[in-house]
Amino acid sequence: MDPYYFLDTLESTYEDVDLSELCACSPNGDWEIISDDDTIIYKNKSYESVNYDNNEKKIYFKNNNEVKLVLELLIREV
Repeated sequence: MDPYYFLDTLESTYEDVDLSELCACSPNGDWEIISDDDTIIYKNKSYESVNYDNNEKKIYFKNNNEVKLVLELLIREV
């Protein structure tokens, strides 16, 4: 299962590009998706990279190494 499965609207602008091909996962739980040509789409906006920091539980969406959007995972016991 891809680590970004819960981001329902995360997709590539190109039909022949599968985001899983662009995704690199680290043993510590961090992952990143990097594209050279803005092929990562989230909620109708293009990004060059999406990075998840497992220590901070945050997902960073970036263009030109500048953070454009941050999502924070809230984990709570129910």
